Amino acid sequence: MDSIGELGRLFQSNEVFVLADNEEFLQKAEERGFRVMDLLSTSEIPYNTVNISFSDEGARKVFELTSENKDARMIFCAAHVFDKSLPSVIYSLDLMRRSNYIEAIDKQQSIIEMLSSKKKVGFRGPNSLGEVTLNHTASPFGLQKNCLNEPFVLSVAEFFEVHYSHVDPNKPCPFHLNGALEVSGVLSVLRPTGINPYQGSNIEVQKLIHDVARAKKNILQVNDNIISSFDVDGREKIDLLRKVSGKRGLELTEFAVGVNGSIKGVVNYGINSQVNEGIDGVHVAIGDGVTGYHIDFLSPGVKVYPEAV
Repeated sequence: MDSIGELGRLFQSNEVFVLADNEEFLQKAEERGFRVMDLLSTSEIPYNTVNISFSDEGARKVFELTSENKDARMIFCAAHVFDKSLPSVIYSLDLMRRSNYIEAIDKQQSIIEMLSSKKKVGFRGPNSLGEVTLNHTASPFGLQKNCLNEPFVLSVAEFFEVHYSHVDPNKPCPFHLNGALEVSGVLSVLRPTGINPYQGSNIEVQKLIHDVARAKKNILQVNDNIISSFDVDGREKIDLLRKVSGKRGLELTEFAVGVNGSIKGVVNYGINSQVNEGIDGVHVAIGDGVTGYHIDFLSPGVKVYPEAV
């Protein structure tokens, strides 16, 4: 792929800028056909922009710029809370070039409608079976089809998933999941303001990401919204999950349906990339990313159905 790919179709223009706070990455983006700008030194946002932040300073600059430039259209990717290494971020940009944004938004509409209208849905796939009860205390979050008709500032993740989150433990959880999921990859997020659970936890979390990506079979068991087992090629990982996930422990904090079929077959689950999260299928998560890690468990190929199974 030697052009800006699907991003040109999304923005309806071949003039798409990449803003980032890393000079070497900007050179790589320019080689791929993008116009580039240094994020930290600019005071304006071009009309069509992909922003990738390598630092908390860069992320703050994005919000400053968007508050002052109301007409811009921007996708942002917070690489600094996933993996900001150059190979990982180049990989993320290449997946963003490959992803069909228009198709993904279209897919979101039927999923939003199904989740909004049902009290219970089922899911199934290879080594995966279960159900999700929905109490409708909150609506599923997704993009509406007309969202691109006006200026927008959207995370890349918003294009490729419909999700429920349970951020405030004092409020009722809008979903209740029971069942088993075969997991192909995990992602981890620890925000800049987050608390590292213990010295060396980042090394153990990175090892978990690589172990899961290399394993032949990973099975996640969830009972009453609590992870009861995570078996990685016969090795139980539940104690590690409990240690790194912070105050929320093994309780689910997210249930989502991914809609990005464009990256099927090219995802590298050994890379902690935000773009992996939207792969077609189901993913669930624990942790809040503040009192400990937020960890996503990705189950591509698992389908959600309007009736429990």
